[in-house]
Amino acid sequence: MADSKLYLTLFLYLHEGEEATFLEYEDQVLPMLAKYKGELIYRIRPEITNFVQPSAEYPYEIHLISFSSAQDFENFRQDKERLALFPLFQKSVRKVLLLPSPEV
Repeated sequence: MADSKLYLTLFLYLHEGEEATFLEYEDQVLPMLAKYKGELIYRIRPEITNFVQPSAEYPYEIHLISFSSAQDFENFRQDKERLALFPLFQKSVRKVLLLPSPEV
């Protein structure tokens, strides 16, 4: 049986004041997706409005990403260049919620 395409939704919450560090990380890591048959399908930054409760927590960005297979995703996760950039991720990202999406 062939591997099914994998879809992931990421909710990324940043440490206050670390947006530039996060963007530096993204600028270097997102181009690596193609090497592992991955694609950033959609990226959004939720707009905070007056209707948001002050105590509500919203992610800085939400990503929808696909990979041709779960193995391609695992290979991306283990990429040595990506791992070398992980300190930027740790410095900027406070929390990640990663949700695998059902087959589309």
